[in-house]
Amino acid sequence: MNKIFAIMLGLSLFLTACGREPEPTTAPTVPGTESTGVTDPSTEPTAPSTEPSEVIGADCHTPNWTPEQYDFYLNHVSDAPAGFVHYEHIRWMGEVQWIHIPRSFEHMENMENSWFYSYYMQDEAGFNLELRVGRAYPGYTSTVPETNAINPEDMRFLTEEIEGRVRYIYGDMSYSYEDGRLMYIKVEWENGKSCVLSSGILTTDELCDYPTEPTGTFLGDLLSLETADEAVERFLAAINAPIPET
Repeated sequence: MNKIFAIMLGLSLFLTACGREPEPTTAPTVPGTESTGVTDPSTEPTAPSTEPSEVIGADCHTPNWTPEQYDFYLNHVSDAPAGFVHYEHIRWMGEVQWIHIPRSFEHMENMENSWFYSYYMQDEAGFNLELRVGRAYPGYTSTVPETNAINPEDMRFLTEEIEGRVRYIYGDMSYSYEDGRLMYIKVEWENGKSCVLSSGILTTDELCDYPTEPTGTFLGDLLSLETADEAVERFLAAINAPIPET
């Protein structure tokens, strides 16, 4: 089953309230949907324009921003609420290719809501990745079964043949697998917020396809438990720091 079909299948599980968690299935799902919404795969990047293009559909009417529209993005997020992760916070992760952020920040300030926004980047290893920041509905807990069949030095694949979805919990992190292949990594912090790192919808690669040689990148460091803690600390320090000047 190719990745595009998996995304389409994930969309069929999307509930009326944007960001609501679909029930776990044994079929592949969009990375990050355990605590966030589902992005419509039909919204492929388009040629730059002088205004952000609107994406209408299951991604909660978020604007679609490209690098050529970066000044518009900066203006839009100038009144974002405290705690919003700006691209300038995570520029060191990779070069931005595409951004999905809320049309209105009012939804994010309601503690009863779930929400997400995403940055699509290419890191220094040439790998396309999505960093999705979000918050699940209060009280949500995942029912995906856990496993310990991992190689702590290389988290790309499980060490046993396991069908369907499973996850490995490591502190405030979880590594989610589909049929033994790493699909996404989730990091949680205060007030139910989390980020989900996946290969996104701008590539057919999966996290398990990441280069095996050391890269020194954020994603590369997360693929070994020896370097994962330090990588997460660096990420949390970055997003809690003042917004760097552009």
